[in-house]
Amino acid sequence: HWLAVSPDLRVAITLAGDERAWHLVFRDVGSGVTVRRDPEPNPDVRLAAFSPDGRQVGLFGLPYTLQTGLG
Repeated sequence: HWLAVSPDLRVAITLAGDERAWHLVFRDVGSGVTVRRDPEPNPDVRLAAFSPDGRQVGLFGLPYTLQTGLG
């Protein structure tokens, strides 16, 4: 499941797992290689969006914003 692509088109957020234990996975768009994997399950996440500068990600269903650490 693809959720979002960074403004520079280099990183995509995908989901791995199932509805009981979704994990956010940040992948390099060109290679598909995992850049970062969120260790905590996020069962409520449904949508994600990068900030315009690509340094933050907003998640629908969670009460906080994750830092991507990619800036």
